[in-house]
Amino acid sequence: AISHVASATLAAWEIGLPFAVALLLAAVLAITDTVSVLLAFRIVRVPHKLAAIMEGESLFNDGTALVLVTVCATVVMHGYADPPAFARMLLGAIVAGLLLGAVGGTVGAFVVRHAPDGLALCLASPVAVFATSLLTEHLHGSAVIAVVVAGVLVGHEMRMHLEPSRVLALQGFWEVAAFVINVWLFLLVGIQLSGDMLVREAWPILLAVVALHAGRAVAVYVCFGALHLSGQGVPWSWQHVMVFGNVKGALSMAAVLALPQDIAYRDRLIAIVFGVTLVTLLTQALPFRRFLTWLGVAGV
Repeated sequence: AISHVASATLAAWEIGLPFAVALLLAAVLAITDTVSVLLAFRIVRVPHKLAAIMEGESLFNDGTALVLVTVCATVVMHGYADPPAFARMLLGAIVAGLLLGAVGGTVGAFVVRHAPDGLALCLASPVAVFATSLLTEHLHGSAVIAVVVAGVLVGHEMRMHLEPSRVLALQGFWEVAAFVINVWLFLLVGIQLSGDMLVREAWPILLAVVALHAGRAVAVYVCFGALHLSGQGVPWSWQHVMVFGNVKGALSMAAVLALPQDIAYRDRLIAIVFGVTLVTLLTQALPFRRFLTWLGVAGV
């Protein structure tokens, strides 16, 4: 929430977007993509606590951010805000996502434990994911939070009761699925963009990068500063990693593509989100391992 408001304020001031549209842009860009970050963690070996903080924050942050995208899109389309109603919507979506995710995870764990072989396991897991997601969407909950909770429960059950060969088979299946979906999303965005649009939006894209990193820095340093006062702080180097690891990816692009066709500034938002994603992938994801080594976090 802190990152969202700070980024939106800066985006409205720098880019000149209406504040409601800036809030929508900030909500889309609040979604983090830690795929490349976690891959770097595996290669250079960072503290497990740091990896757990970043992965857990990303997973639950994504579900909350997608709910914020829906709320902000509603504000942009209707032209007015009803804070109490939106607060109820946000809270209801999060609570429903947690509860339905727990139900889906319990059912999925039962299916995983009784699957006859690895192939049946790979077929059953997407069914469990989509069933949990569709049920949660139907009941106006956060499907992302529900799937995250279900995945945590199923993953725990899988590691406790399945032999390593099945665990590796299921992990390999989902890695391939995630790669295919990521490529497809990049292609979909590319189909809707033109080179001229990216050139016209080059300066707003750079300003949006500055705004989202400033908002992220405010959220990270303020929140961990508060934790430090309570005696539960984390090293400064870890906080720098969380700010620099604010990489955008497929989920942000999926969110902006899912916006209604008639919503104001949709084409600009698609161009800016694609440009920000490209910039963060090139300037942050690629040199991320060197950054970890430079901070002295790698190999700790």
